[in-house]
Amino acid sequence: MHQRACLFDFASVLRPGETIAWPQGTGEPLGLTRRLVSQREGLPNCRLFVGITTSDTLSPALVDRFETQALNGAGSNRRLTAKGLLDVTPVHVSTVPALLRAGAIRVDVVLLRVRPCAAAGYYSLGVVCDYTAALIEKARIVIAEIDDRLPETGQDALVAAGDIDIFVS
Repeated sequence: MHQRACLFDFASVLRPGETIAWPQGTGEPLGLTRRLVSQREGLPNCRLFVGITTSDTLSPALVDRFETQALNGAGSNRRLTAKGLLDVTPVHVSTVPALLRAGAIRVDVVLLRVRPCAAAGYYSLGVVCDYTAALIEKARIVIAEIDDRLPETGQDALVAAGDIDIFVS
């Protein structure tokens, strides 16, 4: 599919009942996640899977069209937990890759934030890559927001360009 988009329409790729996920903490692709919640009225019913959140993207008022699942009720997730809007899956972060690969935690669409690398054909995830490789492996579609401000990292924080279906600037 490999396409580039400036104004991305989530309704064009989401299917009813799918699970959308992104890296936790500072790995959240804020441009994409904010666009997702702003378009929520026109989207099919979907589920969100997140780790710890540190942004204001998923406030109780903005998750009205999504089921939400998280690894914990910490960080910004507390607001959803307090309102009974968050299904917590109490597992250690180190077990998440195996749970994703086994299908115990489902993911269909992955949202990433990446930076082009000096190594041709690769993108850096920056500093958050704990279970991101497993998200990418299991997803039907991977959407990446390009952010040149991320640090260029290597090894398990690299994503091959061929693993990304849509680049959003």
